[in-house]
Amino acid sequence: MFGVLNCSDPFAIENGNKMYDWVNQTLKEWSKDPSIVWTATVQHHPMFSKWWADYLQITSNMMPMILDNKVDFYLNGHEHGHYYANYPYNQVHSMIR
Repeated sequence: MFGVLNCSDPFAIENGNKMYDWVNQTLKEWSKDPSIVWTATVQHHPMFSKWWADYLQITSNMMPMILDNKVDFYLNGHEHGHYYANYPYNQVHSMIR
């Protein structure tokens, strides 16, 4: 979430964890709201990539949250081609905390 900062920087870790918790809580609240028909997430880097060093953290931390909260679609930038991935949920192991 903080592409410009060093991921091991304490500031990035503390604020990244706060942001993760906020997104997770917001998705949980939205999942209980019958007026919300579709849920989407947008991230700068792709969840599956061989080019970006943070893809493992994105996949292992965000994928369980996205699946648990039944997010309908995921959008990302940064790649200059079209990619499609189907990732079985049982292969995702969260590394957060």
